[in-house]
Amino acid sequence: MRLVRDEVGSEAMILSNTRVAGGVELVVALESDVLVARSRPTVSKTSAVQPAAHGRQREQALEHELGRARSELAQRRAASEEGGAPLRAVNNRQLSNIDDRSWDEVLASLHQQPAPSPAAAKRSDAAASATADHDTLVAMRAEIEGLKQMLRQQLEPRPSVSTEADPVLARLRSRLERMGISASLSERLMRALEPGVSLEQAWKISLARMVESLPTAGEDVVDRGGILAFVGATGVGKTTTIGKLAAQYVLKHGSSGVALVTTDSYRIAAHEQLRTFGRILDIPVRVVDENHSLDDALNSLRDRRVVLIDTAGIGGSDQQREEQLQMFAKSNCRIRKYLVLPCTAQEQVLQAACEYFKPIGLNGAVLSKIDESLSLGEVISAVIEQRLPVAYLADGQKIPDNIEVATAKSLVSRAVVLASGRAARTEPVVLRPQRHDAV
Repeated sequence: MRLVRDEVGSEAMILSNTRVAGGVELVVALESDVLVARSRPTVSKTSAVQPAAHGRQREQALEHELGRARSELAQRRAASEEGGAPLRAVNNRQLSNIDDRSWDEVLASLHQQPAPSPAAAKRSDAAASATADHDTLVAMRAEIEGLKQMLRQQLEPRPSVSTEADPVLARLRSRLERMGISASLSERLMRALEPGVSLEQAWKISLARMVESLPTAGEDVVDRGGILAFVGATGVGKTTTIGKLAAQYVLKHGSSGVALVTTDSYRIAAHEQLRTFGRILDIPVRVVDENHSLDDALNSLRDRRVVLIDTAGIGGSDQQREEQLQMFAKSNCRIRKYLVLPCTAQEQVLQAACEYFKPIGLNGAVLSKIDESLSLGEVISAVIEQRLPVAYLADGQKIPDNIEVATAKSLVSRAVVLASGRAARTEPVVLRPQRHDAV
């Protein structure tokens, strides 16, 4: 508000705010102008020429109403996104024409949409700054009515997709259920389909939307350097994940740039496992306890490019979580935190883990125990709905081999393969009577 008043004047007030690329766009006006605009002054029809002040007042009144409509629509969209992770808009007609040659063609089609031109992006601002002639006022009124209509449509409750009258949607829902996809995500995927598509087109479009909506880190976050802490429940594979990542880093860059830290003061075995990794890889290991704080340990490793922190596994104890929250809050170091999620867990357990660790400030996730899982739809649903970027996929105990940088395509492909294999194993075997020829 101080910046706005410095720019416009002491009577400035904010009419609306909208998130845009690179910041927030504010619509502001002088308070006296808004009060005049609200009074809706009428102009005598006998005047041959309207005074410029009256034209400006009408324009400001429309600007104010337009700003309010934009603001309400933006708030409604934000509220709907909080209720469920949005699926990125993909042109259905474009996707429905894709053949089955390869996944690469599916993904390539997702990036063929034309970007909006700069002129189109500035059209609303140009309308707000135009003179108060007849054409501009008509256009602004039309935009206000359009925005209000969109707002009314968003406020109307959206009916759930009925699969009883549509066999294609019924079979699509069955496939998504076999993958383990949550009911809410399946509902959004089906609602985004255009009517009349075939089952294979619907299946392909749904998978492509899932790939596009699944957040990933998009890089090897350990190679970027810095301090990385891995958090999660007991037994999800945090220590093994750290061992794999440290071993991969040593193989690529040598042992002089990496170190390990453990904050697990509850389990002696965790210390010993990490110390074993340290001896094998020839890298230092620090232990955080009542005599050595986290910052003490990190300050002693200032010469290291990468520090990997193994934390205590948290179960149902609120005290343990509070201790970790305080430990990270008290640290003066910049620490990126990654939640390790086991793919063997139920969807409710995964969602609860995300909510439980959210106060720590999560930067991403590592999906572990992929090799032990029967389906991956549950973890896919969780990271999409929580908007938690996946950094790594871990699928075994082998160090350093069984871990890779996550890609959305790889994770969804694995989920499809697992579901297909399970469906094939559970198909009933039809026994036909043998034919016995007379001897």
